[in-house]
Amino acid sequence: MRRDAEWYLLTGWLVLQDALLLACAFSLAYVLRFEADLVAAPTAPNLAEYAVLGGLIIVGWLGLFALHGAFRRDTLLAGYQEYVKVLNACLYGVALVAVGSFLLGGNPIVSRGYLLVAGIMAMVLVGIGRFLLRRVVWHTRRNGRFLRRALIVGTGQQAEALCRHLSPASASGVRILGFLSDFQAVGAEVVHGLRVLGSTAQAGEIAEAVGANELLVVTRAVSWEAQEQLLREYLAAPRLQVRLVPSLTELATATMQPERIGSVTLLRPERRSITGLDALLKAALDMGLSLTLLVLVSPWLLWWRVTHGPFRRVAVYGRYGRPFNMLVLPGKGMAIWIERLPALWNVVRREMSLIGPAPRRSSEWYESPSETALHGARPGLVGLVPHGATARRELRMVLELHYLQNYSIWLDLQVLLSSLRWWMRHRDHQTEVETTSMRTDGTSGAPAHPKPPLSHARDTL
Repeated sequence: MRRDAEWYLLTGWLVLQDALLLACAFSLAYVLRFEADLVAAPTAPNLAEYAVLGGLIIVGWLGLFALHGAFRRDTLLAGYQEYVKVLNACLYGVALVAVGSFLLGGNPIVSRGYLLVAGIMAMVLVGIGRFLLRRVVWHTRRNGRFLRRALIVGTGQQAEALCRHLSPASASGVRILGFLSDFQAVGAEVVHGLRVLGSTAQAGEIAEAVGANELLVVTRAVSWEAQEQLLREYLAAPRLQVRLVPSLTELATATMQPERIGSVTLLRPERRSITGLDALLKAALDMGLSLTLLVLVSPWLLWWRVTHGPFRRVAVYGRYGRPFNMLVLPGKGMAIWIERLPALWNVVRREMSLIGPAPRRSSEWYESPSETALHGARPGLVGLVPHGATARRELRMVLELHYLQNYSIWLDLQVLLSSLRWWMRHRDHQTEVETTSMRTDGTSGAPAHPKPPLSHARDTL
């Protein structure tokens, strides 16, 4: 109950904070539009009338925040979806107020310039407020507050990797309390001193006893019968959340489209690719940053070309299996991000992207069905595992499949910022480990590091 009270308190505080920030946004909009004389106002506004209208609009916008899920527990404190929901709610709010003002008043009741400025100020102020609040809440996690308490259902390598990946709880927001297994004895230690607490059939009873509110089900380690039982537990106990940890094959085919052939309904897996507006924004980011960086480093690259000889050409495969030569600097012992600077030209030529799956050589191209799901993306100059760090092939593919399935331009920016932060923290150690362990083909890094950029990209927002 105390843990639920924490979340109720956080939600209540968010509602109050958002209301105050919206009030600030509308007040600033009034000052900028009517009192600062930035744009000549056609008529003198009625301050009392605008104060009443602003209060009504704020109440309506808070309702839009709730309808868009901006107060939902599963969207708070991690990732960028919280900000997207706030942004969408503000856009809908501006549109609805503008339409309603025109329909009710003939001439707009609310100044369009005032409404536009208020909408922009609301997005900025509410976003900053939630950003700062998130930092405060993350700090309190060190004292065990605002943590989701979970049991991992299943044992084995994937379950152990999941437990390590969610450690420490202060960073992930999830505290693992133990494991449930039908194949290991109760009390058997699995990892980090955590033990098997019981069988999957006892999930509801054990979760209530230890205060868990989530079950993380490793599908590859649990039988179909046990999974069905767990889903029944989930439907019977609304307070108990169930999350399925998919295998690589399930991740690769996560997006399906139904298709009817005669009287038969079939499921067609969708090819993983970035399309539409996302593809346009990604191309703009790639071209803008790569051209800027290429202009800045071109004198140094020219000097290197004259003093060290021609750039090496590494044969890799691009989008949909198209082969191309990735340009890298000759020589050994340099940080891989420096070695790949000539590959900015590959980004300009649209053979690569700034962010994306690691470049694949011919020997890696069709090694598994899961790999084929990545062929719809251009390889990335900056990968999803930091240069100078490696993850097992399975974890790398999980990160890359997650990237394609959940892509947005914000995710690219998060990975860039996280990679920069990772490099700043480990630049002294990175050169040493890459000198001894870096591959000579520029296609991957070397020693292990516990948190790739995508896994802690939430820390940037």
